[in-house]
Amino acid sequence: MQEIINKAAITVIPKEPFIKWVQSTHPKAEETSAESIEAYSQVYLVDASEDGDDPEKLIKRNFKVIFAEELAGWYTDEETWPDKMDLRLFKQWFHVTVHGIVLDIGKKLPITEEY
Repeated sequence: MQEIINKAAITVIPKEPFIKWVQSTHPKAEETSAESIEAYSQVYLVDASEDGDDPEKLIKRNFKVIFAEELAGWYTDEETWPDKMDLRLFKQWFHVTVHGIVLDIGKKLPITEEY
């Protein structure tokens, strides 16, 4: 039997405005293709609530941390980050999908580490 974990997953895929930002700030911008940026799409596990949060609530609750992680993954100099990192800009820069059920079908226990 598979284990359902008490997490939801948010998938974040870069859109053109984010790709252009990466290409404008990355030290090797001319070598950073849209395809290579999209290949590093992330999935974030977030706390799910007992009452079955709707996807929009989960995005609103978590977008600031996700936005910062996405930017820092390419360029850590916060001076280059957008001045106003609000939900509107987040949605302009990323395709976002929420998965309310997360199944762990692996045989091993997850390993966590600080980074």
